Amino acid sequence: MNIYLVQRTGSIGYDETDAYVVAAPTRKAARDFGADVSGDQSASDWHARTTKVTKQGETAPSARAGIILVSFNAG
Repeated sequence: MNIYLVQRTGSIGYDETDAYVVAAPTRKAARDFGADVSGDQSASDWHARTTKVTKQGETAPSARAGIILVSFNAG
């Protein structure tokens, strides 16, 4: 299991999530968590070319996949 930072790099508005940290087995799985953290933006925004996914490290072998931290732009 890996830890990923997933960031939207395009235009970010109010009431939208701009980034999150997640424990996931793959980059694709990390992007898929975007549906769980989406504010007013579409969940598909997390699969856009402007979304950056960076591996930050690894978890303990017994860790479960899930959201660790969310950055939300409240309006």
